[in-house]
Amino acid sequence: FTTPVVVLPDRSLVLKMSYVATDAQPASAQLVIYSNDPRKPEGTVVEILANQEGACIKVVPETVNFGGKVPPNQYLLPVQIENCSTTKELEIYGIDFEGGVDRCVGPYCALIPPELGSGDFDLTSPLIVEANGTMILNVIYTPTQEAVVGEDGQPIRDEATLLIESNAFVSTKEVAVSGFGVPDTCPVGVIHIEEGEEVIPQTVLHLHGENSYSNAGNITTYEWSVEQPALSASKFVPTASYPTPSFEANVAGKYIFRLEVWDEFGRKS
Repeated sequence: FTTPVVVLPDRSLVLKMSYVATDAQPASAQLVIYSNDPRKPEGTVVEILANQEGACIKVVPETVNFGGKVPPNQYLLPVQIENCSTTKELEIYGIDFEGGVDRCVGPYCALIPPELGSGDFDLTSPLIVEANGTMILNVIYTPTQEAVVGEDGQPIRDEATLLIESNAFVSTKEVAVSGFGVPDTCPVGVIHIEEGEEVIPQTVLHLHGENSYSNAGNITTYEWSVEQPALSASKFVPTASYPTPSFEANVAGKYIFRLEVWDEFGRKS
């Protein structure tokens, strides 16, 4: 302050502090108060904490993409609901599709695991996921017809939004679900990155493509590609055709990874 704030003997000063959360992650900071206190020449430090003890929800994958599927067969993809809190139970009050009825909408349904009972839960009787625990929710897709191709040359997808209501910081977790009907299925490339979707520069990423699949046979060929920042010239190690290569994200910026796969019959994803 240009003019010091004076606190008289035996009096106090109240400081009002505000906090605006930008995401659901724990936050911390330090407030340092500089004064004429001879015992604190470096200032008095006040630790500030937020979102440290609340319930936490993480959904893997964050979007459910069935890709092209042959009607009228039924297809299932598991969705893992994680309680990312180490101390507090995650209470789930509801699982349903936006605009749906009885956890179904259009060609999609959400199937509660049988071991969790009837699947009837609400605010007074929630479904509990223990700290650091997980549960599996199965999403079922039953395409009814082959997709119509849009003006951009891409199939028009069946889209829906799965809503998970809980006591987490983000009380309603939205999961986008999509798929489309095709006359025949292509192989599907599946990407997983051990280190997650946000890292510091010079982190070595471990890429996994071995979960890619084909309904007609085994995956035999992999081909990775990347769009990286202008100052980055990293390479896939050992090669871009290896199912589980590593890649160093050596400068700050956005990296976009793509994976193409071929099955034993030469069909491309």
